[in-house]
Amino acid sequence: GATSFSSVLRMGAFNMVPIMIEIILTLIIYLTLFNWKFCLLLLASIILYLLGTFYFTERRAASFRKMTLAD
Repeated sequence: GATSFSSVLRMGAFNMVPIMIEIILTLIIYLTLFNWKFCLLLLASIILYLLGTFYFTERRAASFRKMTLAD
């Protein structure tokens, strides 16, 4: 209940927010120091990494669920 909501909120505040700030600052630095194409390439690689991670995590979880139900 309240404890799990608190845990999710804490994870968001102390893990995800600093990561998002770091990504935004890095993109700003790339945009100011290099050509905009490098910034776009960096952003595309981050998005592809996130999508791939999500896909394989969901695939692994589905496989684990299937094995658990078969047991």
